[in-house]
Amino acid sequence: MSITKELLLTLAMQCSPNIPVDEILLLSEITSNHTQFLVTTMGESVDYKNEIEAKKKLKYLLEEKKPVQIGALQVNSLLFEKYGVDPMDGFNACNALKITEKILNECTVEEMEKDNFTDDERLRGELNCFISANDVGNLENDDNRQAMQKRLTKSLENYLKGGNQEKIVEVKKEKDIQQSKKRSAVSDVETPLKNKEVWDVFGDF
Repeated sequence: MSITKELLLTLAMQCSPNIPVDEILLLSEITSNHTQFLVTTMGESVDYKNEIEAKKKLKYLLEEKKPVQIGALQVNSLLFEKYGVDPMDGFNACNALKITEKILNECTVEEMEKDNFTDDERLRGELNCFISANDVGNLENDDNRQAMQKRLTKSLENYLKGGNQEKIVEVKKEKDIQQSKKRSAVSDVETPLKNKEVWDVFGDF
C-alpha cells in the first residue's frame, strides 16, 4: 500500500521541517517507492496490505532480535531505538520523518566539510549517507544495494529535471491557504472586541 505524495509532503512540513520536502520525497521514492507498510530484513521485503498485518510481522522479527527497515522511509529499527522511539511505532510517518531528519542532519554536517562539492553532488552524498547509515546490521544484500543505487540515480535525474516540483508547490499553497484562513478566523473574532467602546456594554453603538 502506498502513501500519497500529498500526505507525505504535508507530514514532512510538520514533522521534519528542517529537511527540504523534495529530499524527503526522493528518499521515500528511492527506499520504498512510497510503500507505506513495507517491512525489510536481510534483503527480503514484504509489502503488507495494512498496518495490522505489518505490525504482526514486525513484532515477530523484533522478538527474533533482527534489525528491520520499516515503512515508506525504511528507517532501521535500531535507529528508532537509538533515538528513543519504539520501533513498533515506526509505521507512524511522523515518527519516521523525525528520525530521518536526525540522520540527514548528521549526514549534512559530514557533507558540508567537502567544500568542493556542487549542490547536486552534496545531495547525492547526503542520500547515500542516509542509505548507508540506515543499513545497520547489514540488512541489505548486494542485489538490493544495486537496485537502490539504480533508483537513486533515476530519482535524482528526475529531480534535477524538475520532477515533483509542481506537487510540492501545490501542497505548500494549500498549506498557506489553510493558515491564512485560520488567521482570518481569529482576526474576525478579535476585531469586534477591540473596536467596541468600553461603555457600550450591550454593543448597541
